[in-house]
Amino acid sequence: MEQHSKGVTATHQISEQQLQQWAEQPVIAPIATRDVSVIIVHYNVADYLEHCLRSLQKALQSLDAEILVIDNASPDPGWQRLRAKFPEVTWIALSKNLGFGKANNIGFSLATGKYLLCLNPDSIVEEHTIQQLVEYMEMHPDVGVAGCRVLNPDGTLQLACRRSFPTPFVALTRLVGLQKLFPRSRLFARYNLTYLDEHQDAEVDVLSGSCMLFRREALRDIGGFDPQFFLYGEDIDICYRIKQRGWKVMYVASATIVHFKGMSARRSPLDHTRLFYEAMEIFAKKHFSRHQWFYRVLQWGIRVREWIDRLWRYRKPIGFLIADLLIVNGALIASTALRFGHPFGFPAYAYPTVFLILSAVMVTILFFMGEYSLLERPSAYRSFAGVMIVFFFLASLTYFFKDYAFSRGVLLMTTGISALCISGVRLIYTLRQSVTGTQRRRRIAIVGTGDPAQQLARRLVEQEGQQAVVVGFIGEHSTPPANHLPLLGTLSQLETILQRYQITELVITVAMPYSQMIHLMRILARQEVNFYFAHDYDEVTVDRILEEVTGRRADVWRIFLPRYRVLKRLMDLCLAAMLLTIGQPVVNLLFGKGRQVRQKLFAVFKGTLSLVGAYRAHSQQVVPFKEGIISLAHLQRQEILTERAIQALNAFYGREYSIALDMEIMVHFALSRLLWKKETKT
Repeated sequence: MEQHSKGVTATHQISEQQLQQWAEQPVIAPIATRDVSVIIVHYNVADYLEHCLRSLQKALQSLDAEILVIDNASPDPGWQRLRAKFPEVTWIALSKNLGFGKANNIGFSLATGKYLLCLNPDSIVEEHTIQQLVEYMEMHPDVGVAGCRVLNPDGTLQLACRRSFPTPFVALTRLVGLQKLFPRSRLFARYNLTYLDEHQDAEVDVLSGSCMLFRREALRDIGGFDPQFFLYGEDIDICYRIKQRGWKVMYVASATIVHFKGMSARRSPLDHTRLFYEAMEIFAKKHFSRHQWFYRVLQWGIRVREWIDRLWRYRKPIGFLIADLLIVNGALIASTALRFGHPFGFPAYAYPTVFLILSAVMVTILFFMGEYSLLERPSAYRSFAGVMIVFFFLASLTYFFKDYAFSRGVLLMTTGISALCISGVRLIYTLRQSVTGTQRRRRIAIVGTGDPAQQLARRLVEQEGQQAVVVGFIGEHSTPPANHLPLLGTLSQLETILQRYQITELVITVAMPYSQMIHLMRILARQEVNFYFAHDYDEVTVDRILEEVTGRRADVWRIFLPRYRVLKRLMDLCLAAMLLTIGQPVVNLLFGKGRQVRQKLFAVFKGTLSLVGAYRAHSQQVVPFKEGIISLAHLQRQEILTERAIQALNAFYGREYSIALDMEIMVHFALSRLLWKKETKT
């Protein structure tokens, strides 16, 4: 691969207005000066991006190529350290997240290649993949866009890499499960084309946006991605428009990438389910609204499917919520029967009020304890503590509502039974997961026998305890390691080793070509085995420990958890309302009598700002969550704060957010403002 002549590009070298214009309407030049331009839209996956770029260095060696990375306002600035490692790459840093399609349009406007490859940053490219795609396009001039065989990290085919357009019938067969029942049927398996041989080239309707090689002429013909689509659906739309223009859309089976699907989504606070189905509605309206009945059926199907997906996604929290409601109401009936000899022993006017109040208070408190969230594991300890809070709360209410103070004994029995049963259900669930689920004891094999492999083995034995067992090493050759752990065999015997020793995790500590790694993944496709790179595995281990202690994934900041978002919004509303009315003297004392602060308080009330939040040093700075009127950075003189320090303070606030932290920041801010005013007068 030749060195890119532009070197590193930053946002200040291209005006914000120009970037926005290209995002909405890309300017794709008719003349190409290179073979290939690789365009990578990056968001918050710097660790995966590094592997992607390293695999591209091999894959582009025989081509005159360039790589353009467009960072879509990643909250984590870790990608910036890659600039020095990959000086041949052109880097574009956007000030806000424009979405997948718009960011690619900017890349199209800067690209100089005859072929333009859209590639996801969480991908590994096999050594000959891009060369094979280019050769295929050269041999088939009627092809407008080509995609490749996309594998999951476990080596299985990613079904989204070749699809049909989502017509009502095609969508219905997937919705009702006919595709799963008849995966080889040309009639019922058209959505993911599972009846086609994954090792055979085929003309298809839609390719995966994770790897799409466009012919420059085809892109000029259709004008790039439609900016209406923020995320999802743009790959369907662009393939549809390319086919409408008479170009072919081809799946090329000989070319392969590995795609770690969904990594950006995991690290984003966006509602990806909503974005996906919004994209489907935009596609249906754009291309099928002229046929009203057809469009209505599609629209109805999309909404039904969204609700089914949401219910399925939240099946565990919903299941626990239903179980909790049954337990607490059953406990009330049982306690009443024990106390009064009848399950409905309260006066008639108490029903159904007592059931509704008890259920509402229980669910609300458990929600704020973190019990109905996708991002936090159910906890026996938290639920027990939550039910105890319910008891004290309801007991105190009876002092104010004497007509419902029937029996504190019933209340005590109800909460006692509920606490034992609700926490017991979660304890059984956790134990079951540790035996059969995702938390079961792991069996780890380490690829390599050198010092890095042995150091990793020692750390794992010390850190993982009873949660995992390091079974042994897999060598490149049959040289035994200088360690008490055995040599299980060589890489050529991998499949046999995985089966014989029931390995669940494979850690790679040796450098190997990405083509060999992809070959290993094809073997792993026949086993339930996760694999990791050695330098990533420390993070995995730390994440597991933190998840075990906190009950939430380590990459999830507190400020994005549902219970904290609700609490923060309620506090913002209450304090903004107070400061705009009876709190005006406080506002005047701290900020003076200017209109600007009141406008900001109105913005807090409307939800565009937060009272305490992220600090934005300048208009182009990316903030990971809502900007605040005050922040941690406001507690220090801004002239001595670097961009890196501001990012660190914002990140700390997001990770460690709590109401107490907000109150502490507000108190410190008020004191520092008063001291500053006193010093100014002096």
